[in-house]
Amino acid sequence: MAELYKVEFPKSMRGNRVFENRLLLDEFKLRSTQKETLPMVQRCYGELIFPDAYKDRPYIYCSLVSSIDGRIAFVDDPVSTYLARNNFLDEQGGLLNFWSLMMQRTHADASITATKTLISEPEATLHICDSTLIDERMNILGKKTKHPLNIVISRGGNDVPFEHKIFNSLADEDLHVLLVTSMEGKRKLCQSSGPSLQWIEVTSKEQNHCIHTLQEAVRATDLDSIPVLVMPGSSAGEIDTSLLLWVLRQIGIQHLFVEAPRYMYHLMEEKLLDEFFIDFSLLFAGGDIMAGMGFEFSSTHHPHTELVSLGIHNQNFMYTRQRIVYDAGCKR
Repeated sequence: MAELYKVEFPKSMRGNRVFENRLLLDEFKLRSTQKETLPMVQRCYGELIFPDAYKDRPYIYCSLVSSIDGRIAFVDDPVSTYLARNNFLDEQGGLLNFWSLMMQRTHADASITATKTLISEPEATLHICDSTLIDERMNILGKKTKHPLNIVISRGGNDVPFEHKIFNSLADEDLHVLLVTSMEGKRKLCQSSGPSLQWIEVTSKEQNHCIHTLQEAVRATDLDSIPVLVMPGSSAGEIDTSLLLWVLRQIGIQHLFVEAPRYMYHLMEEKLLDEFFIDFSLLFAGGDIMAGMGFEFSSTHHPHTELVSLGIHNQNFMYTRQRIVYDAGCKR
């Protein structure tokens, strides 16, 4: 079993906020039961309050770091954090980017990743590595666990790296994991020789007993069995996204943080993603590793964003928070 790494960030670390959309920030406050920005967040980042969840799904936001030419990783070493870490002109700016990822996890009840990310980043877990943020998460935000629920999505079920750290953390680390797959994914997982799996199949909103079973499973501290949520879809290898989000809302997920780039674009296709945090490391990466590869929006129907806030660090990093707007072309 693996121990999760810890980081104590320097108290001097902070960005310089140069723009705030006061109308949007005030709107978010009105739609939120969160009373105030967390103290460490206020000091390092600035005001950050999320609206409350919807009745039928969580409030959903995502985050990525991008080079100035729109790439999300270097081709020769595709670990996403290297875009910030290897900005050699501003190492503390890169550290602030990593801390902002922790900040976003702090506010989340669950974080989503995909098996492709786990395969390319064998040490990646969706935990919070800063003890101050964990304390503020539990004592001010009132979260019940130290870390968000780690949700791993595998539609096909044949690419799950069960040897990965995310499935093998120590019990006292309080890291809970949920694997989500399709009907076809279940068939393939049943044929594999992996760890013990607890199957929970939800095919409609009427299965209250399955919701209760799932809720108990993701709270369990027994790491000998990994809970697997099996979902229907338009075909055997697909997952009904709206039903998945409804299920997550029923088990208490109010704020959902997405860390899988392709899933971000899938949610935008479905008009379900609410916010996008994009940090820009001002360097060129080249290559063809981009977040939206394989997804296309038309010239007349595409998501827009409204800038909520903009921060900078020296002359080498920009940190943006953006609200996504759908159907803007329909209003013209």
